[in-house]
Amino acid sequence: MKTNRRQFIKTAGIGVVGLGIMGEGIDLWGGERFRRATPESQGVASRSIREFVAAANASGISWHSFMLLRHGQVVAEGWWKPYEPEFVHSLYSLSKSFTSTAIGLLVKEGKLDIHSKVVSFFPDDLPAAVSDNLGQVTVRSLLTMNTGHAEDTMPKMRASSDTWVRAYLAQPVGYAPGTHFLYNTGNTYMLGAILHKVTGQTLEDYLRPRLFQPLGFTGYDWEVSPQGLNTAGYGLRLKTEDIAKLGQLYLQKGRWKGNTILTGSWVDEATSKQTESQVNNGDWSQGYGYQWWRCTHGFYRGDGAYGQYCIVMPQYDAVMVVTSQTPDMQKSMNIIWDHIPGGMREGELPENGVEHAALKRELSMLELPVVKGGGSKGGGSKGEGSKGGGVKEEGAKEEGAKGGGKAISTGGGAVVSTSGGNAISTGGAWVIAANEFGINQLEFDLSDKGCVLNVLKGGRRTKLQFGWEKWVLNGPREAYVFGTADLVPMPSRVAGTATWIDEHTLRLNLRFVEAIFGDAITCRFEENGLKVEFLNSVSEMALKKSDDPRKVLEGRRG
Repeated sequence: MKTNRRQFIKTAGIGVVGLGIMGEGIDLWGGERFRRATPESQGVASRSIREFVAAANASGISWHSFMLLRHGQVVAEGWWKPYEPEFVHSLYSLSKSFTSTAIGLLVKEGKLDIHSKVVSFFPDDLPAAVSDNLGQVTVRSLLTMNTGHAEDTMPKMRASSDTWVRAYLAQPVGYAPGTHFLYNTGNTYMLGAILHKVTGQTLEDYLRPRLFQPLGFTGYDWEVSPQGLNTAGYGLRLKTEDIAKLGQLYLQKGRWKGNTILTGSWVDEATSKQTESQVNNGDWSQGYGYQWWRCTHGFYRGDGAYGQYCIVMPQYDAVMVVTSQTPDMQKSMNIIWDHIPGGMREGELPENGVEHAALKRELSMLELPVVKGGGSKGGGSKGEGSKGGGVKEEGAKEEGAKGGGKAISTGGGAVVSTSGGNAISTGGAWVIAANEFGINQLEFDLSDKGCVLNVLKGGRRTKLQFGWEKWVLNGPREAYVFGTADLVPMPSRVAGTATWIDEHTLRLNLRFVEAIFGDAITCRFEENGLKVEFLNSVSEMALKKSDDPRKVLEGRRG
């Protein structure tokens, strides 16, 4: 069975803006920062970066951040509001490149031979009969995704009541190891499990003094399995700048401030073509190393579902990092290939004050679009995204009210539509019928400043804040009250916008700023009833549109 990139993305869906100033800069969030420099001083044309940003904004892709380094200095960086530099971001399979790095560190310390058989580490977890193919799987087989499995083992591991290691070892190995490439996230988990067997530590604990602290990572976290081991193939969350540090470390052949973090031989092996990969699949057909992909143009990259990239361009002495949400990862890479490499030259370029100023201005305006309707009033106009972003936000295609209608009053926390002569108040409590979330009650508190949605669940009150057609950042990270096990599995901070798209329909939009997802909540008020529908951004933006799996909430007056 061939697993291509889109199939993996489908499975995975079911875990200060602008240019920096010259010099070191002050890191307000702890950790260590790269030096900042003008693009031209490092041989990069500001115009090429401007053209990249323009193409990104016009692409229909939800870009969250990017950072471009040349000669070890940041020449451009940007975050699309509500994303910000201090927020960590879900890496998905870009986590695999960090797990590979941990294996490289074990090899450097003389604690692991990658030609060791996997079964040798788990004598107590093996199936009753070990097949010849399973017995021949090595650590290197895991690194190169050449274990011989016919399908990704991770879904069955996650669904198993047994340990993930035992569930993995119980899966059939249909091909001889080394003869069949298959992108298999279960392989990466096993690398982390082997590290635990060798060291007694989780990936996160092992990497902290060897990678995370020397490179100045802060605020990171990593999802764990039911057995308490890091998920390894996904689940790591980092800041954009910390992702760039991994790329720069590899660009420098494992050296960091005069110290050898990784050996140069490991970097060369890990980022070279060790196996054929996915035939006729664009940048996924260029070959695979040790949890790193080869690219066209002679580049290599770590990448994660929905468009998380750490791209290393050795011949240009450059690193490009992107976080985003896209159903078409090849499209986003093509935008990078079309604009970034062509703008680089050897040596310095003449400073271009006009282009540089324009670039700084455009980077300062980056923002995800919001749904446009009637704002805090009923009877809105046709919804359009803001000019600064690259994709219409969830539900932005909705039309506003077709009729004129009188303004909705927001006094006293109750919103009343008098359009058509029938007063509909949103104020007070709405008792919610039995539902999958266990939610008992919703309350809407609306004012000129925005909308506050209070959710009562099991005696606990959760407050979500939304700005009228502008992003409002909520407080500390929390588990999403309307979430599922597959939608925002880890707690995240959220930002929200709101608008009336007609006299009876309030649209609330959320972005999880420490994850890739967004959510659209459509609240339809009738005389004595309420219906609440959901549309997550993965379903909304998929190449083949799909329905949100969550059921409609129904409410009545309290």
